[in-house]
Amino acid sequence: KNQLLAHLSVYRQLEQRGATNGGDRLAWLDAVQQANQAARLYGLQYTLEPSEPVPGNDAMDQTAMKLRMPLLTESDLERFFFALTQRKTGPYAIQACILTRTGNLPPVMLNQPGLEAECELHWYSVRKAAAS
Repeated sequence: KNQLLAHLSVYRQLEQRGATNGGDRLAWLDAVQQANQAARLYGLQYTLEPSEPVPGNDAMDQTAMKLRMPLLTESDLERFFFALTQRKTGPYAIQACILTRTGNLPPVMLNQPGLEAECELHWYSVRKAAAS
């Protein structure tokens, strides 16, 4: 009981951020779309996988989100992740990002995206303990 009470405020903060019970999937989708707009990018496509336990941690789940978005320069990706972090939607970690050139070589700078980023994020949520 004492251990639960000691961590209750932290759990409540995670709950307010949508990071409990599988997380707030709609908020995550909204956050990536808002971050894309805030970074003034060119749209994105996403897929969201089912939640699964974090390996080695029986109290947390992770949900993989795969993003695909056109970019003008590599710094667009940094602006996107900065804008996503500002949304404070919940904890996430970038697993990987792959940049590929899609346009002409060298790129014509007319605000025509010539790169594409494919990224995988893992959103984390705390699993509610079963009552005993």
